[in-house]
Amino acid sequence: MQKDYYSVEEIAEILGVHPDTVRGWIRDKKLPAVRVGNYRVSKKDFDKFIQERKTVEDEHTGEE
Repeated sequence: MQKDYYSVEEIAEILGVHPDTVRGWIRDKKLPAVRVGNYRVSKKDFDKFIQERKTVEDEHTGEE
């Protein structure tokens, strides 16, 4: 089953960064999140965040 939302800790683990780094991105409005008890980031917003930070073109689509 695919998740619709990720916690700060899950994103930190996926990206190999400290949870405070993820909270900073949220605080700086770089990574959209909702607060339901703790912050939650939608899969769509997380995917967009990652896509916007790509530094190389995708070989299959020619897009960055």
